[in-house]
Amino acid sequence: MSQVTTSFQRAFQYTLFLSVLYILFKFFSIDAPKGSAFVSYIVPMVLTNVVLIALPVLFVIFYFKDGNALDNIKENILDKHDPEIKNQEMLREYHSMLKEGIITQEEFDSIKKKYLKELHKS
Repeated sequence: MSQVTTSFQRAFQYTLFLSVLYILFKFFSIDAPKGSAFVSYIVPMVLTNVVLIALPVLFVIFYFKDGNALDNIKENILDKHDPEIKNQEMLREYHSMLKEGIITQEEFDSIKKKYLKELHKS
């Protein structure tokens, strides 16, 4: 499931919860209408005060709460605009893999050669 979908689902759940709390608060309010007039009174208030405000705010909070969201945006921008920076980032990643022992020096040298050739082409 994508991060956008997950963030929207969480924001929607919290918005429903806030809506219920808001309805209960208004229901027990002294100046709220009683009976069937309450429904026509509360629906626009819930839509404007909770859904139109809380849902977008909660979505943004949940989306950017995960630190990877900003990294993903940065990565997408780099992929589309500057292949040189992307190659440098990839070389850094492979270098850290070399330091951790995930890849060998020969593998790193071959990868480095490939990325340097791409860098010189552009």
